[in-house]
Amino acid sequence: MLNYDKLFEQVETCQDWYDFLDNPQYDSIDFGYAISHRFWNPDIAPYTYIGNIGGNWTWTKPNSAPNPNNCTLASEQAKVDQFGYHKSYDKYPVDDLLQRMIDLLEVTNVTANVNYQTPNNITRLHFDIMTTFLGEHEDLSSVPFDRDTLQPVGMKPLRRFFVALNDWEDGHVFQMGTEQWAGWRKGDVIDFHWRGVPHSTANTGFTDRALLKVSGFSDIEYIGDVILND
Repeated sequence: MLNYDKLFEQVETCQDWYDFLDNPQYDSIDFGYAISHRFWNPDIAPYTYIGNIGGNWTWTKPNSAPNPNNCTLASEQAKVDQFGYHKSYDKYPVDDLLQRMIDLLEVTNVTANVNYQTPNNITRLHFDIMTTFLGEHEDLSSVPFDRDTLQPVGMKPLRRFFVALNDWEDGHVFQMGTEQWAGWRKGDVIDFHWRGVPHSTANTGFTDRALLKVSGFSDIEYIGDVILND
């Protein structure tokens, strides 16, 4: 059994972090559980509701073909192959409407897309490690990595927000730690406390589920109820 705690202490830069998790000799799930206790207590809520972006807007799925969720790292591949977790959700790009939502969250160095999950699809259990974010912001590669916060040193908090683009319906499953996010209304926004929290999603129902996922640096705490019209 690898000593992941010891290996983790060798990570010095953001590039080291990415390379560590893209190593096929490691198992991302074993590693996630090994360090989870540093960042997450199961008695603490894994997400915070920060407001609702209301209005007469309606997000419509583009006619263009989506991008698949193909961000499997080498440390994840063995379990993906073992259990056949290949299809999870589609990604759609941010349009002008969604960009205005992102602006409300005051996020910099943004990575964002629509996480679109159709019925009979599952996002396997995993830990967020923000390697997709770092992969899109190569300018951060040489920045020292803060092992206490799992992010680049000297930045605002690295956050992950979800905005509901349609109402929750039976069968839309979003598990975070020991809790479920359910019953959301269109426009509801949560701040996912991603560090060390095991989570997964599934669509066991009969309607599509759309969430705007936004990652980046932000120190905003609450947006309240705002109106955003087309």
